[in-house]
Amino acid sequence: AKETNKCIDIHEDNACSLYEFTVSNPSDVVQVISLSMTPSTNTYANFHYMLFESSIDELSDTSTPLIESTDPLNKTSITFGDLTKKLITNDSVTYTLVFYIKNSDIDQTESDANKSFAANIKVNSITTGEYVQTTISN
Repeated sequence: AKETNKCIDIHEDNACSLYEFTVSNPSDVVQVISLSMTPSTNTYANFHYMLFESSIDELSDTSTPLIESTDPLNKTSITFGDLTKKLITNDSVTYTLVFYIKNSDIDQTESDANKSFAANIKVNSITTGEYVQTTISN
């Protein structure tokens, strides 16, 4: 999965996608950040996510997510709980967001095949918004 940023199931189908993003504070002012996600499109019925504080290369079968969806994603804004992170001067943090189709043990062809999803991920500086920078890779 790490080579292609995809998870492949036993039928050789794409079952998840991984997106890594880094938030950095290049300033000399300490920043406290929060994260949120607002889906703009979701035609899946059983689409879920997990957020990890690590790079894709650091993920393993024993990695524990900071947060994991319990219900399928909808089109409302999602604040990642009370998740905040303090970034000291010239500090950065890397997150990996994993989107996956949850198995419902029934034929999911109609509900979850050939569907689409798009979202905006927002990083807010609770301290001040002038200094935080974000980069996303796929």
